[in-house]
Amino acid sequence: QLVETRQSTKVVADILKSAFPNSKIVYSKANLVSDFRKDNNFYKSRSVNDYHHAKDAYLNIVVGNVYYTKFTDNPLQYLRGNEGVKYNLNRLFDFDVARGGKIAWVKGDDGTIALVRRQMEKNNVLFTRYATEKRGGFWDQNPLKKKGTLVPLKTGLNPAKYGGFDNPGINYFMLVESDEKKGRKRTLEGLPVYLSGASAEKQLTFLQSETGPNLKNPRILIPKIRINSLLKVDGVPMHISGKTGDRVAMKYGVQLVVEPEYERVIQRIDKMLEQKKESGQTAPISHDPHDKISDEDLTNLYETLEEKAQTPIFRKRLDAQKQKIVDGKAKFEGLGFEEKCRLLCELLKLFQCKFGTADLSSINGSKQAGAFTVSKNLSTNQSVRLIHQSATGLFESEVDLLKVGQ
Repeated sequence: QLVETRQSTKVVADILKSAFPNSKIVYSKANLVSDFRKDNNFYKSRSVNDYHHAKDAYLNIVVGNVYYTKFTDNPLQYLRGNEGVKYNLNRLFDFDVARGGKIAWVKGDDGTIALVRRQMEKNNVLFTRYATEKRGGFWDQNPLKKKGTLVPLKTGLNPAKYGGFDNPGINYFMLVESDEKKGRKRTLEGLPVYLSGASAEKQLTFLQSETGPNLKNPRILIPKIRINSLLKVDGVPMHISGKTGDRVAMKYGVQLVVEPEYERVIQRIDKMLEQKKESGQTAPISHDPHDKISDEDLTNLYETLEEKAQTPIFRKRLDAQKQKIVDGKAKFEGLGFEEKCRLLCELLKLFQCKFGTADLSSINGSKQAGAFTVSKNLSTNQSVRLIHQSATGLFESEVDLLKVGQ
């Protein structure tokens, strides 16, 4: 937290005190954890994965516990008891820290820092998303000219004659079974925000309408599958992000993990490019001004991402870009220092658990590569499971979307 007196911080502390009356609330300032990271070479990059949230939480516990044990929740009391004694906060972790028989820190490379390093090297972090119903605009604000598939301007006005609205916002998805030429199919259909709270009868009418998916004899099997719900499609985890045309936009559910040395390189690249942006510098960066990364580091990182793209766990996510990355290695080698850095940042976007695209034009790829979508027709897959997770990810249950309702 930034300031102990901020109102939101006080409210959260009051809630925690109410929920856990026998516990003590310990405040830990963000800059203390940041300094601890730097002093111990715990690299942090938001471009790699989302695990830094969990690791920050862990470090806040470690650092907060040491400071609380040393100074209690009243530093003035410590100063009164040590009047005239000079104390260097920068060397707090160079000594043992204990109070009342409680040991918070043991100095030395074999002391507490060894335990902290082991924990920070772990990447078995449980990763969940908050499944929710999407709010916001009903559709694009500007009405379009006549077209039969638009949402009517008003009830009863034929959009094929009077025009209407396009791109209705999706509130949540439904699992629907309907007729096709070869029998029945199961699809994920988005329910528009403007139909939120509509009766089952109105939802069925929408599913059969031209402004909707225009299904034949639809049957709603699961009436509500929220945005950010976790699916496993043929064993590959992914989170529902939204709708794009007849496909479902997804966020990949596998976090990228790289060695600490590469995380250091990525962190440095991010910092260099950010500093250039803030300074307004126009000349290209020809090398790292502080010599923290070299051309060899950039090449090694590219090769690492190239290898990752070909692993089975990322195969479904990067199937369309995999060969482009492999073939682009020679092109990458011919780029300038800054161009290499920017391309690596774009490549990392392909591995992130977000819905977005990457600019691979510098290696003859698309400027908008990597939008991750799957067909809304689930019947084309061998296995599709909806995973209901607890907030912590410790508990979960599965629903087989290809068998439910049979």
